[in-house]
Amino acid sequence: MSFCFNKDPLITEFTVETEKLKAGEKYTFACIADLHECSFGRENERLFSAVDRIHPDGILIPGDLVEASPKADPKDIMYFLFKLREKYPNIYYSPGNHERKILDRVRYTRQMVYLRKGLKRAGVSLMRNTCLGLGALRIYGLDLNHDYYRRIIKRTVPDGMIRCLLGNRDSKRFNIM
Repeated sequence: MSFCFNKDPLITEFTVETEKLKAGEKYTFACIADLHECSFGRENERLFSAVDRIHPDGILIPGDLVEASPKADPKDIMYFLFKLREKYPNIYYSPGNHERKILDRVRYTRQMVYLRKGLKRAGVSLMRNTCLGLGALRIYGLDLNHDYYRRIIKRTVPDGMIRCLLGNRDSKRFNIM
């Protein structure tokens, strides 16, 4: 279990309007990020309730649900994802810097195996430099090498690299990355 700064999840609502959606077409997403294995109540019940209140069409997870630490245990997060997936079939998870460490470094092999098996068992789509269409939307999952997350020796993403990894954006759809 990681140290958590908030006893309740931080909820921020955004409304985006675009001409790329047909009249009356509407999508609602929950974005769950940077949990670092924190828990909001038994079995993350407060977080689950917060997601449940908005009845999302999909859940976007831009990484760092887990903690890259040899002592970390992602089983509660995997159970939370499994529980979410039972009710919300469209869950899109792209790796953050902690997932990158787990996927790249040998010392996290146990966590890597658990993460991959847990996501597969939960039926969560791991978006690694890929995209998919959902109606008038196109959802992208960027997966950069861990070198791009370093704090001391900064490495900038070269021009054109994101386009090389993900392809051209779809100008007819609303793009989410």
